[in-house]
Amino acid sequence: MNRLLMLTGFALCSLSMGCGFGDHAHDHAHGTEASEPIPSLTRLVRSDSLELFVEFPAPVAGSSVAMAVHLSRLGDPMRPLTAATVVLFVDSLSGEKVTATPSRVEGLYLAEFPFRSTGVIRLGVEVHHASTNERLFVDDVLVYATGEEARSKAVPEEMHANAVRYTKELVWKSPFAVERLSRRPFADILPTGGELTEAPGEERLVTAQIAGVVAYATPGLVPGLTLRDGQALFEIRATDVELGELSAAASRAEEDFTVSKAQYERAQALAADRILSEKELLEARLRYEQARLEYGQRSTARTFSHNKATVRVPAGGHLLSLLVQEGAYVATGQPLARIGTGRRIALRADVAVHHFDRLPGFLAANFRLPGSDQRLFATQELNGKREAYGRSLGRESAFIPVYFSMDRPEELLPGSAVEVFLLGPSRPALVLPRMALIEEQGHFFAFVQTGGEYYEKREVSTGATDGEFVEILAGLEEGDWVVTRGSYRLKLASVSGALPEHGHSH
Repeated sequence: MNRLLMLTGFALCSLSMGCGFGDHAHDHAHGTEASEPIPSLTRLVRSDSLELFVEFPAPVAGSSVAMAVHLSRLGDPMRPLTAATVVLFVDSLSGEKVTATPSRVEGLYLAEFPFRSTGVIRLGVEVHHASTNERLFVDDVLVYATGEEARSKAVPEEMHANAVRYTKELVWKSPFAVERLSRRPFADILPTGGELTEAPGEERLVTAQIAGVVAYATPGLVPGLTLRDGQALFEIRATDVELGELSAAASRAEEDFTVSKAQYERAQALAADRILSEKELLEARLRYEQARLEYGQRSTARTFSHNKATVRVPAGGHLLSLLVQEGAYVATGQPLARIGTGRRIALRADVAVHHFDRLPGFLAANFRLPGSDQRLFATQELNGKREAYGRSLGRESAFIPVYFSMDRPEELLPGSAVEVFLLGPSRPALVLPRMALIEEQGHFFAFVQTGGEYYEKREVSTGATDGEFVEILAGLEEGDWVVTRGSYRLKLASVSGALPEHGHSH
């Protein structure tokens, strides 16, 4: 009843300024006083970008009807379409046009529309906005001959037993979205556990190139410390004999580098003239690369003066672990520290042995930190790739490892345990975002929009999940408009009974 008063109030306000919502006036045009209000009707229409929800009393020929037009932008979240020009018309050559007036509620437009004759009409709504210009049509609007006929034959929208009413004003003020359920590519899923580790090639081992007593060259040297390229890490005090041996080794490395570089350049020229085979060229390149690395390690990673060797950071990154204590004596080649560059990170997924035959098909993975709804990471979105998978079980593990490498977001730390969803070949499936489902005593439910402001709670049978989407096996049909954000708000509304049965607070 309150909704009907709100709608007809606009029509009465057009006749008297400053009034509130009044009683229904349709039958006054026919000279009779109605004992019962004319039923209020609703229609819901969508385009690719807009949702149109119209409320109006059942129209009677020869009278004007108050129309409440709600316009929402489809998306996540749904929001009211404001600052639009909204024009109502009958889809015929003789139909007149009426421009709706924006109400004080954003997204709600009010109009008093005249219905001239009886019959079934097609009501059109033109929407002109800076972002869109569209025409939407409300089909099969029946115009009755008399108010009595409208009261006896018009059937208002009713709420089902399993439904909850959630007004457009509440939708616009909360995180809320609906989506048309359709089949989409969905990967074969294998959920499992795993761990994040340093990616191969992203970890550097710093070693002592001479024997001596080690001292920290950087104050506050602790794991996790950010290090810059060339920064001094350790000082190793050694004898003159040890320093002389190191200097001689550096000289030999420089000589080997110079010779191998010249040989590689000559091999390139000979290969260009087809005098040298490709195999010989590759061998020359390999000797050059090895000599270059050796020379770089011995000549740029350390400087020597006053009987001490300074060990420097070979590449910028962060300190993973210290392997020696200050004041300890170290031998030549002994590891001193582990450094991670932090640019890439690796994921190890642990797969049970009975899934071994499926491993070749898992080329990507989604993962997240367990026990929370934190961000879901995808190797495909992080420039990732599968590096390899195991062909045997380790002595201390009953699982087969699958390795991925990817760019490293700042929030991911090596050593973190993760929940992993291995992704295999895709197939068409009905899927919903995880947040669209609510769980009650082990059963899953989704809300389907059955009317402009009515949402029906339906139990669904679920299948696989990739951590972000869940396969729907039963309970929903392709084409259903399902709530994808805001399901728990609807659940609370259905339980609390806080929402009004009828009426808006326009």
